[in-house]
Amino acid sequence: MKRLFPLILLFLVLQSHGVQQQAPSSPPMQKVERKPQSGTSDDLATGSPKGAKEASVTNHENEDGTEFWPSFHGYRIKVTDSLLAIFTFLLAIFTLLLWCSTRALAKGADDTAKRQLRAYVAAKPIALSFFGSTVPVTATVQITNHGITPAFNVESYACVNILPFPLPANSGLPELPKSPSRFVLHANAEISSYATADRSFSQKEIADLVDGNHFRIYVYGRIKYVDIFRIQRTTTFFYSTFGNKNLRAISKGKAVPEVKIQFEPTFEHNEVN
Repeated sequence: MKRLFPLILLFLVLQSHGVQQQAPSSPPMQKVERKPQSGTSDDLATGSPKGAKEASVTNHENEDGTEFWPSFHGYRIKVTDSLLAIFTFLLAIFTLLLWCSTRALAKGADDTAKRQLRAYVAAKPIALSFFGSTVPVTATVQITNHGITPAFNVESYACVNILPFPLPANSGLPELPKSPSRFVLHANAEISSYATADRSFSQKEIADLVDGNHFRIYVYGRIKYVDIFRIQRTTTFFYSTFGNKNLRAISKGKAVPEVKIQFEPTFEHNEVN
């Protein structure tokens, strides 16, 4: 027993030594160092130049992101420049509209002044002379300037004639004399002009005139003049007188006391421009 004890002890020592050699050894623990990312708070805290540079680039990109509109087809437009261009464009449109409005107001004021200050010449027959088969009729035409400025180079073309009643539809103004009377007509003034028929009327025509159912005496004409603005103006007039006892009285070819003849305008050829 005493001999076996040393052997057993030796066996145990050798056995323990073998287990230690065969057991896998775990790798030694290594300290892993984290490399701080660029531009992190570690670099900023330690004051690393690389971190400061990268942080500056990042901040600059952020500033560019707010200073420029999103990229469009590879183009980047600054916000301030685009807003300034839009404002300039709107200002140009507003200026153009203001100019057009001012121009229209000025033109309107000019037209109003011309309408208020120009001459307005009107004409109408007021009397007929006695007439007969051997005496042609003469009409007195009153020409009046209703404006507040004179009418210059006034030319009066007037005529008296027998025409059907009623006048044919869309009938033009009959032929007028070639030689007008000329004068200047002051503001709020009037003048009398005379028109004589180019022939005497027959007894049958006079009888038809007195009857007034199919024929009438017509007094018509045209007045041309130039206003203070050197604009050529024209007035046309067309009147007729119907049969009554006064017309009968002056149709006998003899002088009679002054009688009143009534005239009425036709539906056409009474115009002013």
